[in-house]
Amino acid sequence: MVWMFGASVCGLDMQAFAEKPKVQVVPARSATSGSWKPRHMAEMKPESTARNSLGFDFSFARISVDAPKRAHDQPADPKGVKTTKIKEMERVQSPVAEELESAGDETGGEPGLREEPREGEELKVASGIGLNFKQKKVEGISGGVSGGKNDKVASGVTLGSLSQPDGGKVNAGSFGTETYDADFNGVSHSFAKKICTISGTLDVTCEWGTRRRGRKDVPSGTAPVVTATSWPVIKKDLTPDKDPPYMSPRKEYYSQDLTERHEIFHGTDDFDRTKNTGMGIVKTSLEKNTVTPKNADKKIPKFLKDAKAAVVKDVKDYYEGTGTDHSSYAGEIRAYLKGKPHYEALADDVEKHGKTLRIPRQTKRRP
Repeated sequence: MVWMFGASVCGLDMQAFAEKPKVQVVPARSATSGSWKPRHMAEMKPESTARNSLGFDFSFARISVDAPKRAHDQPADPKGVKTTKIKEMERVQSPVAEELESAGDETGGEPGLREEPREGEELKVASGIGLNFKQKKVEGISGGVSGGKNDKVASGVTLGSLSQPDGGKVNAGSFGTETYDADFNGVSHSFAKKICTISGTLDVTCEWGTRRRGRKDVPSGTAPVVTATSWPVIKKDLTPDKDPPYMSPRKEYYSQDLTERHEIFHGTDDFDRTKNTGMGIVKTSLEKNTVTPKNADKKIPKFLKDAKAAVVKDVKDYYEGTGTDHSSYAGEIRAYLKGKPHYEALADDVEKHGKTLRIPRQTKRRP
């Protein structure tokens, strides 16, 4: 006898004797009301060659495994926290999902489906975490805004004016004095493109003063102080040395005008040094610093103070040079050399005029 599935044998239809599929009724709990009501968990499905035997269709059978219930089958959280309903039809394709699909293909199952995880089985986790980046804009800071970090400093300082007031205090053993000072005025700062520019002017003040020290002034070669008997002494006192430091003796006579010029020259000499070298020192001193919009008002005054100290030191070093005392200081030698032609000219005028003068003859009176 030959058995043929789903065929008539000996005139009998074997499907007529096949047991009809049953509909399984499973009680289900409503997630909202909490009452129990029956519902059909499976529907009749057509027979398939892979899932029937002897005409019986087992596709309706429900196989239970020990796995966690899905979110929509769980009751509401007793603490009042709502559970999120997962839509089975909306799935994010991830590397893990792709692996599950391939696993289904290998086991002969349907693509994209796999048995629910068994207890104790380890599964890979796919990350769906993204990165959000925010930057807060800083506003309302004086002096402008840049990146909020340490910004480089740029010098926008320019050379200002030279002031040379007289009235400086002179020591008892000197014919004159001159002092150097520099100040930053009109200072401001601004931020742009991660650079803080400090602007302002560097103004120089060189106060000076002179004193005669008991000497007689010789304003010119024809001054009344020049006589037939005094001019040789005057000429000698005014004539400068031929070698450094080019000083005149000035033991009894001196020139107030040339002494004042000497001290004023110190001021212009210092100002020129500031112009040629000092401004570069200011730039270097300021631009070695960094500053932020938050601490600019506090730090910039110190930057300027340090820059001023550096300039003052440079001018002092320029004045002293390699000298060890007043007569050997480089600034004094420059000043005396500058005044040398004027002293020589005055001494010559004194001699020229003195030689025109005659010594008055003394006449004796007769008794």
